[in-house]
Amino acid sequence: MTVGNISPVDSSFSEIPKKGTKPAAAGFSEVLAQYLPQAVPFDDVFLDAGSKYNVSPALLKAVASAESDFNPDEISSAGAVGLMQIMPDTAQQLGIDPRDPVQSIHGAANYLRTLLDQFNGNVTLAIAAYNAGPGAVSKYGGIPPYKETQDYVVHVADLMKKYSSNSTGPESGGVNSVPESTGSRVPSGRDATALADLLLIWTEAERRNALSKLDSDDASGVAPTEAEDVL
Repeated sequence: MTVGNISPVDSSFSEIPKKGTKPAAAGFSEVLAQYLPQAVPFDDVFLDAGSKYNVSPALLKAVASAESDFNPDEISSAGAVGLMQIMPDTAQQLGIDPRDPVQSIHGAANYLRTLLDQFNGNVTLAIAAYNAGPGAVSKYGGIPPYKETQDYVVHVADLMKKYSSNSTGPESGGVNSVPESTGSRVPSGRDATALADLLLIWTEAERRNALSKLDSDDASGVAPTEAEDVL
């Protein structure tokens, strides 16, 4: 049976394997992974720090991703250190070692809490201040006219949506706050149809494989197992 007009589906699933053949697994896990939550390094630490300082874990993860791509050994040309790229002077004020990922995340959460309080819970301005400094945000009364900072704010906001979960945080505060969506991506429309068709194809292929094994066992005189007998 050939299945057409399905998108997105790996080409290896465009036809159900014939009896006695093994279905190709390539593509199934890749498509399914689009709809499952993605693991993040130090996820438990982000959750703990977010809870302690009342800062969204999604915001912390977004900053970590933008700053160092979750690399605890990252050192910028400007001298920012660690996972959250904290400057040595700021790290000293926070009383942390920025080279330690746990301390770096907690230090950044503490610092972001301070920025959120300073800018009345406005997440957008807190993100801008994390990049350009709170003095620059106060000076210009908003996001500074620096291309780097403007691009940074957009990038972190996009990442924040990606890492959003059901955790609560200050996103609801401030006129320009960044909304947080819930959970992992939920398939809908054509995506949902494609995923359902893919699962049906996979299930049929697995059934045929089981039947093929039964035929093979019968031919060799091997008694079927209890599970196989159900089929």
